[in-house]
Amino acid sequence: MKADVSRHERQDGLGKPAANEGGKEMKSHTGSPLWVVGLICAACAMSGLSSAAGPVDVDVGNGLAVAVDPGKPLNIAYFAPSGNSFLQANLEALDEAAKGIEGTYQFYDANWDAGTQLNQIQNAIQSGRFNAFIVQPLDGHLLCHALTEDAPKAGILVAIAVVQLCDRATLPDEQQWAPGTATFVGGAFSVTTVHDWMVEVARRSPGKHKVGVLTGALLVADTINFDKALADAKATNPDWEIVGVQRTDVSVPDALAKAQNLIQAHPDIDTILTTYSNISRGAVTALQLAGRKPGEVKVYDMGGTAWSKQAILDGWVEFTMPRYARSVIHASVRSLAEASSGKPGPHYIPNDGAPPSAALILDRSNIDAFVPESD
Repeated sequence: MKADVSRHERQDGLGKPAANEGGKEMKSHTGSPLWVVGLICAACAMSGLSSAAGPVDVDVGNGLAVAVDPGKPLNIAYFAPSGNSFLQANLEALDEAAKGIEGTYQFYDANWDAGTQLNQIQNAIQSGRFNAFIVQPLDGHLLCHALTEDAPKAGILVAIAVVQLCDRATLPDEQQWAPGTATFVGGAFSVTTVHDWMVEVARRSPGKHKVGVLTGALLVADTINFDKALADAKATNPDWEIVGVQRTDVSVPDALAKAQNLIQAHPDIDTILTTYSNISRGAVTALQLAGRKPGEVKVYDMGGTAWSKQAILDGWVEFTMPRYARSVIHASVRSLAEASSGKPGPHYIPNDGAPPSAALILDRSNIDAFVPESD
């Protein structure tokens, strides 16, 4: 079927262009112009998916089933914040994944406000325009009822990506899936993997250390899991002195400012732990501005971005734990396509949709072969 790409505006609410960003154009990897809200095109060529005849009930747990019509296209609403390289890669991946599915998608940017995101989701449910959601929750507790009760009752399949829903951030593996939703794609920053990351930090940092910590927002799932792992590590490594904990908005400028404060207040700091590569980038810049040399302060990173790969090779970062910004969206779209065809896949897709065998820790010994999924 011939692709038909239509031009729309990016939305921050139902039918309302985002402030100062309406009609903002972005480029695909082929260089052709695309729009943040675009037509999902091509001839349903998803790895052998075939449509069953007539409506099919898809069990989503919670005693609920979503009736799907395999003959209808997917109309996806994608709810997520924006503003960093991981989230930009998510959007690019959505555009890539969309080429294998017949239907439409629309992006709702909550500008990092959980209340705004809830309003967007409620409005989208009431509109009747969508039969599928992909959501990166800004507050899994706040959004729980809307996505596990209201959405499925309105005939909407929900894929939760990256961030756990309904206070499931500290649960392991399959328990991160929230019944009422079709699937959870994530796990790369689960309580288990963050614990394993911290264990490796401790293994490489025996004895006395002055440790600085830079994370994202306090109530974000990544931070919750990190703080728990840090408390466990401190209990088994009593010689660690946590000299400061700074929360950031995960942007490089904010991380730089917070890292400078940390370094100026504690010039004898020798270890910095971060929860994402943008934060590490700010921290490394702060170290460079303070005249430090590569490796003088050990920086332990999460994210596995193109920047962190080069920083490892240059000696500024000790190791990283990868996140898969593109794989998580491809897996979310594929899961919704399977469910809407009447053939749902697993409720839990681990490791952000990347191969489960992918390395947890990347350092100079294995970083060369790694292909980052975001900048």
